[in-house]
Amino acid sequence: MPLYAGLDCSGTPNLEGEDGRHDPYTPCVVALEAERLRALQDSLAILRARYNMVAGQEYHGHSMSEEMQADFLEITRAEGMLVGALLIDKAATRQNWRGIVLPSPADFQMLAMRAGLEAFVSSYCLTRLWCDEDIRGKKRQKQMTTEILRVHRAVWTHQKSKVGFIASSGELMVQAADVAAYGLACHARGSIRSPRLKRQIEAIQEDPRNVITGPTPWRVEEE
Repeated sequence: MPLYAGLDCSGTPNLEGEDGRHDPYTPCVVALEAERLRALQDSLAILRARYNMVAGQEYHGHSMSEEMQADFLEITRAEGMLVGALLIDKAATRQNWRGIVLPSPADFQMLAMRAGLEAFVSSYCLTRLWCDEDIRGKKRQKQMTTEILRVHRAVWTHQKSKVGFIASSGELMVQAADVAAYGLACHARGSIRSPRLKRQIEAIQEDPRNVITGPTPWRVEEE
């Protein structure tokens, strides 16, 4: 089945000491059957009206209430959204990598996104993937595109895939990846208060169709 997908990350790719709000670092991909995208847009239009959102207003996990996040995830799950996420424990990584030079934030961002996506595409073929423009610069975006296509072709030899970068405000699936990544990261930190949101996150984690790994430290051999 052709899948339309978005990729985004929660937290920052800086492996040096930061406060716990940015741990774990969570690259996340979400995917949906292409023909169900219109139904998802229609369902989320009801959510927009419920929360008095203006037309085109972006769904962004850290700026949404927990109840709104729960509603968003309930709707996207009901439409068949698949989730792949890699939760990287940065504090444990620093502990394990004592005396070893950590990757720069820019390099680690690309390494983590590739690793998170690799696990997901081992199970799912993506015909279209939009990535958030968090990766800055055309050169790095081109490098990342090449890496993603290489990873995809290694599994889906005869299937074509398109990869592009876009501002999250312009692509719903990137926004869905942001909300899912933020919820998973908050759950890992134990900072979620809403029972409904906890149930939605736990349902994502327990769904055998999803590919969720961690929280886990980044392994030295993954560099």
